[in-house]
Amino acid sequence: MPFRKLTDIGGTSVGVTIDKSELRADGLIDEDGKAVEQQMLVKRTGPGTWEVKKPNPEEFPALD
Repeated sequence: MPFRKLTDIGGTSVGVTIDKSELRADGLIDEDGKAVEQQMLVKRTGPGTWEVKKPNPEEFPALD
């Protein structure tokens, strides 16, 4: 499991990088190599542990 950098992205937000090859496998990178605009669910599951997942459209139809 590789280390990823935590980066201040402004305001009250920070981000963590994810390799594009990993995102491409889930259809989150387009043909031009750009990230697809996509709502993601982010949940703190414990101290120092976070879960990030693409929402299921059947559970969250308003996100389509």
